[in-house]
Amino acid sequence: MNIQKLINKAGFRKRNRLKNSDCCAICKKRPDHLRPLSKGVCGERLKIEGFTGCRKQGCRLRSMGLSPGDIVQILHKGDPVIIALDTTRLALASIMAQHVLTSTVPG
Repeated sequence: MNIQKLINKAGFRKRNRLKNSDCCAICKKRPDHLRPLSKGVCGERLKIEGFTGCRKQGCRLRSMGLSPGDIVQILHKGDPVIIALDTTRLALASIMAQHVLTSTVPG
């Protein structure tokens, strides 16, 4: 029996995968001026506006020293995302950086 028949027989349904151009329901509800830290550009200064995801992720980010209102600068984009917070350098996995909502700092 082929694998697809086994999957169907077990009752699993095919998941719709998001393309790069698609967004999840949470992203579509996000205000236009906010974007994830992972979408920033090297050298860009951003203000942290908040966190998404579960409470554990927010607690982890806060324990690393990040909090809403902080101004950070992206030093390296990729995996990990390296940011500067005052005189501290932090490395965030790109998955964690997706949960940090930011806005652009003018100037």
